Amino acid sequence: MADPYIFAEITSTDRAGVVWVASILSLLYSLSTLVARFFVKYHTLGYDDWLILAATVVAFAQYIAVFVSLKQGLGISSLIQAKDVSQNLGSGVLANEILFIIAMALTKLSVVFFVKRLLTQELRKAWWATHVVMGLTVAWAIASVLLVSVGCSPQNAVYEPQTCSGMVCESGPYMHKYPPLTAI
Repeated sequence: MADPYIFAEITSTDRAGVVWVASILSLLYSLSTLVARFFVKYHTLGYDDWLILAATVVAFAQYIAVFVSLKQGLGISSLIQAKDVSQNLGSGVLANEILFIIAMALTKLSVVFFVKRLLTQELRKAWWATHVVMGLTVAWAIASVLLVSVGCSPQNAVYEPQTCSGMVCESGPYMHKYPPLTAI
């Protein structure tokens, strides 16, 4: 019988507890940093602050996707999960990847807007450099989201084990081969 006081047990086949702790701590750190930033700078908010707010909102949606995926079996070895569990998990994992890229792009843009705010228009080269970096960041974000999502169905977003002539191998991009599993 499972101990009712254990939030998320960590075993050799279940690492969801580590993901729970890391996600919750990250969420709390992000929110507390945002609140502190807006409390300190409430009278001098700029575009960089609003971009950080947008990034935090997108990150919050990403955390929700992680938490939903954890409830569906994220962190549990795919060798012991049913195939339909892995397929249902794929949509959450794909959403998590896309939301992470968008949040990172908004964060990068926030830094660029902060640097732009520090520079005056008299520093023409630096001012134009910030515009170039903004364009590159937006291009990076669009290309990254497309590369992650185009041609990838949610059913294939998660590793699915297959048995190939006595060996367990991945159907994913890395194609590692593992020795056969033995009964314990």
